[in-house]
Amino acid sequence: MDNDYRRDPERLLAEIQREERRLKRGRLKIFLGYASGVGKSAKMLDEARRRRQRGEDIVIGAIQPKSTPEIDRLLKAHEIIPTLKVSGREVIDIDQILRRRPQLVIIDGLAYDNPPGSRHAHRWQEIDELLLNNISVITSINLQYIEEMQEDVARITGKRPKETVPLAFLKHADDIEIIDAPAHEQRSSQLRELALLVAAEVVEAELRTYLESHGLVENWGIQERILVGITPRSDARPLLESGRRNADRFHGDLLVAYVRQPDLAPNDQAALDKNLGLARELGASIHVLDGSDPVRSLIDFARQEGITQIFIGHSQRRGWWHRLRGNPVERLIALAEGIDVRVFPQMSGANASPIGRSHQEMSGANASPTGRSHQEMSGANASPTGRSHQEMSGANASPTGRSRQEMSGANASPTGRSRQEMSGANASPTGRSRQERAAT
Repeated sequence: MDNDYRRDPERLLAEIQREERRLKRGRLKIFLGYASGVGKSAKMLDEARRRRQRGEDIVIGAIQPKSTPEIDRLLKAHEIIPTLKVSGREVIDIDQILRRRPQLVIIDGLAYDNPPGSRHAHRWQEIDELLLNNISVITSINLQYIEEMQEDVARITGKRPKETVPLAFLKHADDIEIIDAPAHEQRSSQLRELALLVAAEVVEAELRTYLESHGLVENWGIQERILVGITPRSDARPLLESGRRNADRFHGDLLVAYVRQPDLAPNDQAALDKNLGLARELGASIHVLDGSDPVRSLIDFARQEGITQIFIGHSQRRGWWHRLRGNPVERLIALAEGIDVRVFPQMSGANASPIGRSHQEMSGANASPTGRSHQEMSGANASPTGRSHQEMSGANASPTGRSRQEMSGANASPTGRSRQEMSGANASPTGRSRQERAAT
């Protein structure tokens, strides 16, 4: 704490009040899934089992109506306070929990509405009451129930559930853990990316609280600049839409580059014009590059423009350019030291090279072990600040020293310069060094 901070009585009083509230309030941890069936309940109950073994006083306050043999086995280890049946709905027995006063309550399912006339209209408000009484809570939610994310999710799934939870409530969480599962189709990959962006919002809110409580000035580092490489035959939409979402999330720039190819066939020219038209609709700045080596042209342009991330596509198809010059994606990753490279799977019919020839190649490139270039094979995670971000299949990182960001294969610490990501691809807005092995 510097001298100016100590001399400011208003800031000092605000810090004292904030600390008093923190000490009187329970801790909240949320398990977030991008879809149903990814294993939130089992993961949450298994953590409760481990905590009980460490001596914590834990009760179950609510469970999901549908169960599995694994869930039934995990429930046997815990004391359960049954929910109340009110007008055909399951309502948490708040009074019984307050009388019991455990250290921690497990509430499986955050997005539930209570019947009219209930003490609280929504279950998240019941949880807030428990927290205010210094009882910690672990709960779970799927992405589609977050109020501010419903429009984005509905565009992908066509579904919009009635029950919602405000994002502001999630931002009060001390911990958030994404229950990750491999995304084998484009829709799941898009939902997974949205979930990771929500998690980044929560961690950023926690970081801001930490900085304010310690009188620290924010310094978010360099601006994120995302470059999408397109070709006539590539399926550019998922690359461009993901690039736009990430650029917006981190207040960065979106650039699109195409390496000029002579004598394009009419259908290839039409496809290219369509891709470039979509890029313009999304507000990207478009650049046409020249050069006999598309990989080198793209990398040289990226360095001239201060690009922090490159998005390209790939498929299993291999052609003459692959045999002549080697795998273009592997070459690009090898040359992109200091730049993140995200590789998006493409349909085999989209047989275009991601970097300038009419073919699409690469079933799996190795990640560069030296810094920010990487091969991302499934998913996309986002660090809220890019300070220090290590994501390692079960590894946890604390943004503040008292809370952890757990992403079940992708954990974020937002306070340093380097970052290594080993499972579930992540997009850092400002990080200096990182190795990533996953792409949506």
